[in-house]
Amino acid sequence: MRTVIDIGGQDIKAISIDGQGAVKNFLMNDKCAAGTGRFLEMMAKTLGLSLEEMSVKGLEWKHNIVISSMCTVFAESEVVSLVVVLVYSFVRIFLPTGIPRMPFYVFLFACFVEVLQYFRLVETLGITNRAARIILGSTFDWADIACYAVGCVFIVLFERFFQHKS
Repeated sequence: MRTVIDIGGQDIKAISIDGQGAVKNFLMNDKCAAGTGRFLEMMAKTLGLSLEEMSVKGLEWKHNIVISSMCTVFAESEVVSLVVVLVYSFVRIFLPTGIPRMPFYVFLFACFVEVLQYFRLVETLGITNRAARIILGSTFDWADIACYAVGCVFIVLFERFFQHKS
């Protein structure tokens, strides 16, 4: 018995085949799977793991992690957009009264880190510390900059909403 798993496009298929090549079972989901391979590669690289190591860790993991997007393309942008929200929140812990145009400064900081990724700073400096590699990142992507902008727009809208309520 062999199993073939096809991930990508608009679905995921799992096909069980017997020793003679006849299909014994066929399963297909109804969720979009476009970009799944790229998403897994990017997450493995971000975590400093090979795909094999990430697969082993995935099999060992006992808890569900929920990302609200059904499509991996949107899931990746959801995760990236959250980066600027986390940076902004961290700054607000130390500066609770806020600084004018703070979301813009957070966006510039995020873009600066992205530019460092373009110049492969982590590899150039030979950084091996996993936490530092995750924080600094290792893959430049123009889409990340767009996601940072979306996250900052969300912050501005959030601040304005709560300023009007006070």
